[in-house]
Amino acid sequence: KSWFKSKDFEKNLKSGKELLNKYLEKIGKPLLDTDYSIIKKYGAKRLTFKEREDVLSEIGVGAISPSLIIKAIYPLEDLLQSTQQVEPALVASNINLLKSTLGEVVVDGQTGIPFKFATCCKPKRTDQIIGYVNRGKAITVHRLNCKMVKNNNLDRLISVNWVSEINPQFGKYKVNLVLELEDRIGLLRDITNIVSDENVNIVDLSLQKQTNGSPIKLRHLIVELDNYDQLEHLLYKLEQIPNVLSAKKIDG
Repeated sequence: KSWFKSKDFEKNLKSGKELLNKYLEKIGKPLLDTDYSIIKKYGAKRLTFKEREDVLSEIGVGAISPSLIIKAIYPLEDLLQSTQQVEPALVASNINLLKSTLGEVVVDGQTGIPFKFATCCKPKRTDQIIGYVNRGKAITVHRLNCKMVKNNNLDRLISVNWVSEINPQFGKYKVNLVLELEDRIGLLRDITNIVSDENVNIVDLSLQKQTNGSPIKLRHLIVELDNYDQLEHLLYKLEQIPNVLSAKKIDG
């Protein structure tokens, strides 16, 4: 009985590694090494090698989604980094606190109000956030579930949102995609239709022919995206188009 369990575990482990590597390759990230080091820190704890194997086995049986793992181990900025983030229109101010790489926030419905990000919970753009009015009237932005917020005076809390949640033109990322394809009449139209259907803007598009005479060509796109889920879904939809052999995100 234990022999069969061991066989199943090895099979699930292998499937999990292959599946996670497939997702990593699609977003231009390094594949798993022999120590599975990229998932060493997962689930707010440091995993032993056996625990890392268990996580991969769970992916193999479908209990854990590779997307969930990827979003847990990579910050959003790292996942969508290809060229640069589309700069939000920051209100002119000599207060450096406004100029955060995380983007601008809307405080109680207004932009341009000085704020800083809390060092206790270090909110990311994917987090729900709340503002806390300090004694000097400065606003500190915390994660909504931050313990420091819950332990302080609730009367000092103020509504805060990311600009990208209020106005979709802010906070987008320019992301480089490359499609490997066998060209045909109408293929470009099909690609642009899919991108448009996903409510994604194409910034640039070009076709690169192979120098070795291969019929396989590379179509490069730069698109504006909000989050990783949008990237993952767009890559999936692009690969469903006839004659598109693969769709990947690349850095550079």
